[in-house]
Amino acid sequence: MEGQQAVLNTLLVVYASAVLINSLVAGLLWIRQRDELTRAQLFIWASTFGSLVVQGLAGSTMPLVLVGLTAVFTVSCAIAHLLSVSSGVAVPWRRSFLLLGLGWAVALFSDFVGLPFFLVTFPLLCGVAFPLLSTAGELLVRHRARLSSSELGMAIASLFYGVHMLDFALLGDKPEWGPFGFSLGLLCIFALSIFAPAVVVEKITATTARTAAEMDAARRIQMQLLPHNPKLPGLELACYMKPADEVGGDYYDVHHIGDRAWILLGDVTGHGLSSGLVMLMAQSVMSSILHTRSSIGPGELNILANSVLHQNLARMGEERTMTIVSLCMEGEDELVLSGSHDNLYVHRKATGEVEVVTVSQFPFQLGLIDEIPADIVSETRLRIEPGDTLFVITDGVTEAAKTGDYKQGMFEESRLIEFIKRHASQPIEAIRSALNDDLERFTQGVYHDDVTFIIARRQEA
Repeated sequence: MEGQQAVLNTLLVVYASAVLINSLVAGLLWIRQRDELTRAQLFIWASTFGSLVVQGLAGSTMPLVLVGLTAVFTVSCAIAHLLSVSSGVAVPWRRSFLLLGLGWAVALFSDFVGLPFFLVTFPLLCGVAFPLLSTAGELLVRHRARLSSSELGMAIASLFYGVHMLDFALLGDKPEWGPFGFSLGLLCIFALSIFAPAVVVEKITATTARTAAEMDAARRIQMQLLPHNPKLPGLELACYMKPADEVGGDYYDVHHIGDRAWILLGDVTGHGLSSGLVMLMAQSVMSSILHTRSSIGPGELNILANSVLHQNLARMGEERTMTIVSLCMEGEDELVLSGSHDNLYVHRKATGEVEVVTVSQFPFQLGLIDEIPADIVSETRLRIEPGDTLFVITDGVTEAAKTGDYKQGMFEESRLIEFIKRHASQPIEAIRSALNDDLERFTQGVYHDDVTFIIARRQEA
């Protein structure tokens, strides 16, 4: 008897250790991923460990034994939930709780009238194991053909575990069968230790690959919609955009409509896919307005675009807004602009100085509020002489972090102005390359925001 108890204690230690180790591994994976799959896996091992504690604390009287068995219901639900999340099969939650309640009622009545151990515990155990048996059974019977090898292994292991939950009704009152019962439990734990992480990793890998493909497609669409080798009469142009993620939230465009040349640049709040979608929406809105209202001014363009963008964002449930600067060359030498954006910089060839132009003619970011009265929107006019060079940027340039660490400082406006003074006499393609190189050296290639800039120079006769 003592030898049997020693074996039982050893099996219990191994069982508890396996559960604890799996709990720690699942917890670390959840901390890293924080998604539904890793949370479901963590719930399996946390509930298994919790049920061990509850069963250890429960006494030997029948009501306390029933409480200990009910704790196993959380394990059954946890495994069924992982099967559901990974395969899309619904867990019959309503029936599960109804059967658990019915099992309790039958068990209490059976214990009250003095029925044997099997007849007392088996009805409750049926309710305990039902979520797991029904979900795993449906997978194996109706969806086996579409299961991967790891999903099939997980379903079989889950079904085996569900059946093992029922064997307590046969073995629970027979101490000599204790080692056998724990051995079956260990087999279930080891099987889950193999197949649960395999399913989770397989699904995460597939999701990551699918997301990467979708992001790549979105990036290609975005880059294809940006102007390539843009040309405007009377101007030399060089454009550059580097998204911080696969899809950027910065926006730029150029248009030649009638006798007017347009340069547009904006910055959607944040970066990534959501910002990129808003950017594409803004590009479509601005382009449509310009091609249907060819005589419109920058201020009115921003007003109309703001109203459409706000309504679309409200439908999407998005709260992202965007800064914008709209610039229009009227004639050969007059630049009209309006917006709410970062400063512009004009290098004057005649003096060699850099003129800083504040862009605050539009009082709000685009999309923030619906209607903006025209009387609070203004326009600024600048004379652009032959050889003068205009720099239009997003804040990703001046706020680029040194070696990617903001604590070490940012690129800042003063550095940009000095750069402009040093390089303004060069061809604008060379200026674009030099600014990109400076940013790369400064950040060591680590960017926290999209970087976009346009360089425009009025051609000399």
